[in-house]
Amino acid sequence: MFINYRMTLQKHLVHFTCLFLILCHSTAFSVNEALVDSLKKELTKTKQDSNRVKLLNDIGAYLLGDRKFNEAFDYLQQGQQLSEKLDYKNGIVIALNRKGLLFLNQSIYAKALDCFSKALIVSKKANYKKGEADVMSNMGIAYCDLGEYAKALTNYVAALKIREEIKDIHGTSLSLMSIANIYYLQTKYSRALEFYLKILKIKGVNEDSYFYAQVIYNTGLAYMQLKDYP
Repeated sequence: MFINYRMTLQKHLVHFTCLFLILCHSTAFSVNEALVDSLKKELTKTKQDSNRVKLLNDIGAYLLGDRKFNEAFDYLQQGQQLSEKLDYKNGIVIALNRKGLLFLNQSIYAKALDCFSKALIVSKKANYKKGEADVMSNMGIAYCDLGEYAKALTNYVAALKIREEIKDIHGTSLSLMSIANIYYLQTKYSRALEFYLKILKIKGVNEDSYFYAQVIYNTGLAYMQLKDYP
């Protein structure tokens, strides 16, 4: 049976570009039931302040990592509402951003983008640069998953600019990877290779062995498409 190998590679990169980056966010809070139980107990002792907001948002994130979407939503909703009551804008951004990821993990794109859009407005008003970059990166993931690569690229580039500005090395690596993969999907292999190689020049990038292996692998794919066989 004939297999279109280039299309197979492109499907791999679509899967990696979108799914891997979703997982980077939703499993950044690794599942630990004992820890979640501990945070819930701590929550009962907290006042209606920013510390409570952080707990609510973190519990929501852990539950999201465990794919307990309904329960996660409840905690993130509480985190957003309390943040709004306190006018704690960073808390609002984090809650909305994680709610967006919750919907994104369920492929509910309209709701995901709505949450991200609202979070972006608040982050810009608060001059919350890291939050702004994280939100734009997640918007890029949503557009990538929808196959709207031009919109995905616009968001990834904007996120990269901020992450470089605030010296977020890990975030910069992820943004470079996202941009490279989009160029690959657009068959702009030389541009893709340029960005893959930029990642490999970042100090300490090999400390994340899984991510580093993906960069090496995708770099090899780009060289292969260019028929450059060292």
